[in-house]
Amino acid sequence: LDNVDLSLHSGQVSAILGRNGSGKTTLLRSMAGFQPYQGKVGVCNASGFEQAVLGMVFQNPDLQLFNPSVKEEILFRLTRPDLEFYSWLLDGLDLRRYENTPPLLLSEGEKRRLALATVLMRSPKHGILLDEPALGQDKAHKEMLMMILRAVASAGYVVAFATHDLELAAQADRLILLGAGSVVASGTPKEMLSDGKVWEQVGLRLPEWVTT
Repeated sequence: LDNVDLSLHSGQVSAILGRNGSGKTTLLRSMAGFQPYQGKVGVCNASGFEQAVLGMVFQNPDLQLFNPSVKEEILFRLTRPDLEFYSWLLDGLDLRRYENTPPLLLSEGEKRRLALATVLMRSPKHGILLDEPALGQDKAHKEMLMMILRAVASAGYVVAFATHDLELAAQADRLILLGAGSVVASGTPKEMLSDGKVWEQVGLRLPEWVTT
């Protein structure tokens, strides 16, 4: 990344796009504090500027899953868990049937939804970041995912995800396009998807369903 100046807004779902190697994962890992960086990542609110506290769902969910069952994974080390919220997550992410299943026996899409449940159960102070959440998800589960992300954003949190899935990204409130480690453009899906030149600038072509 080089000289990235980016503001994400609470209440919005933002999608980050770009070619492989453009810096999407590095940006998310830096914002979440998992990667060293120079500069500041913080939150501006009524009380001023404070360090950002963001939960992150990794591209490889196996890095986040290590308990013997889905239930134990979500509730790990929570002394007084909100069981009503836990139940809502099971249903909202279609994990109820796997409650007693070892996480590593789940499909890749199910693992990603489980990793999201573990992050949300811990209520990160300012929001959540997701790296390629659409991988392994069918259409119905992508709709479930967006429902959850919109619910989190509507509660006043920052929500951002990196993806190669343009159909999923088009459902976000804002698209952010990276190229060669910097932000090339950002705007609403309508604005961004009507400007083919900016995508060509970073070596991407819009699919036919966008241009026709």
